[in-house]
Amino acid sequence: MDINELLRMEEALRDTSSKLQLLVQSSPLAIITIDNARNVLSWNPAAQRIFGWSEEEILGHPMPTVPETYRDEFRSRHRTVLKGETFTNIERKALTKDGSIIEISLSVAAIKDAEGNINNAMSVISDITEHKRVQAKLRESEARFKAALENTPIVVFNHDKALQYTWIHNSDLCFERPAEEIIGKTDEDLIAPEEASQLMDVKRQVLKSGISTRKEVRITFGKQASFFDLAIEPLKDDSGEIIGLTGIALDISNRIRTEETLRKYSEQLEELVQERTRQLRDKERLAAVGETAVMIGHDLRNPLQAVVTTIYLAKAKLENLSLTEWMNLKELGLMDDLATIEKQSEYMNKIVSDLQDYARPLSPDYRELNLLSFINDVLAGVRMPLNIEVQRNIEEQMTWTVDPFLMDRVLGNLLTNAVQAMPQGGRLIINATKTDDDIVLTIADTGVGISPEMILKIFQPLVTTKAKGMGMGLAVCKRLLDAQGAEIKIESRPDSGTIVIITMKSK
Repeated sequence: MDINELLRMEEALRDTSSKLQLLVQSSPLAIITIDNARNVLSWNPAAQRIFGWSEEEILGHPMPTVPETYRDEFRSRHRTVLKGETFTNIERKALTKDGSIIEISLSVAAIKDAEGNINNAMSVISDITEHKRVQAKLRESEARFKAALENTPIVVFNHDKALQYTWIHNSDLCFERPAEEIIGKTDEDLIAPEEASQLMDVKRQVLKSGISTRKEVRITFGKQASFFDLAIEPLKDDSGEIIGLTGIALDISNRIRTEETLRKYSEQLEELVQERTRQLRDKERLAAVGETAVMIGHDLRNPLQAVVTTIYLAKAKLENLSLTEWMNLKELGLMDDLATIEKQSEYMNKIVSDLQDYARPLSPDYRELNLLSFINDVLAGVRMPLNIEVQRNIEEQMTWTVDPFLMDRVLGNLLTNAVQAMPQGGRLIINATKTDDDIVLTIADTGVGISPEMILKIFQPLVTTKAKGMGMGLAVCKRLLDAQGAEIKIESRPDSGTIVIITMKSK
């Protein structure tokens, strides 16, 4: 071999070495070589980024990244690698310069010299900490979803293109049959022909158009009809082709029955309000409220008390029934009907109480009370949905001097308003601070908020932001607080929640 050939080979070798060095320096993976004494010989920028030590700090020193629990394994594997064995994608924990623990994926291979001797080993390391965290979160999310699915009273199902059920969860809620009796059948095999025909038409349209839909449907078994809020969307394969449908059905029977029960009452109440509004149009608003209070208190209080007493007696009778009799009545929906009547009676009683509280003379009976205990007692009387988180930031020893009856009415109204402003759930935050002169109580929600126009007249009687309601709640609150020498202020913006601020003079 002549000298020119040797020079070309040397130049090619330098070029290869330069490219290899560039590859090592620019690699996103840590590339590290160690000698047979486990001292570091090379340390690329990725290794510094992952572990924190610079090349100047680490070269010539033993690997500092191995936790105590892995050191014996590290020495054993190093000896094995020096005998020619290779390890690939071993997942372990490693130390960083700041003492934190990270997750790594490690591949190790021996490096041979020109004579074939093994003196060094090369490690290629990737930081998989974030990957492992995401995997853990995914497993946690899947577990929560599975638990939620198993404990939620909804029907979930899949169809093939022939609209046969291929999978269904909670089939008994919808069809009163176990899943094994549903699989392979269509709605036409399971429910009344007219209802099945309408339901199948909806599903065929989604299958044809590929557009999701949502619809309320009725399913009848015997004399009992059930209603469901049904959401359906196309089921696609990896290529995007529609291969069937998937859907969720939520039982809304109680809501439908409640709406029907309230419809007549609502119509009668609306007629009453319209008639009274026409009569009072030219009169002073306060006089109108007083007259309405007397009328409703006179006309509804006695029959309403009779309804409440009847509900109580009905419950007492139900408690004496046998289990079989009780279950039969429950199947007929009597328990739900009774609960609906009781709930609406409470609402009617609130209307009467609001009107009478606004019109009657007030003489507060002050008492010094523990504020936190008082708030907890009021909260216990509010129907609090599970999707609303309640936070209290009140010192345990803080007291205030108020009329317990009047303040219970005030806070009950305000907390109920906050709950109703968060139909999709949210947070209810109750704070209290004390100065030399005042106690300031704030009730904040993360609900739908109130428009600036409505804020200006929010404390006027017969003004409401709700589709249904008398619009007396906040007017009553202000009057009861005024009687106790307290001030109330509301801050709110649409879609940004509402804060109610009550300032009570220390007594």
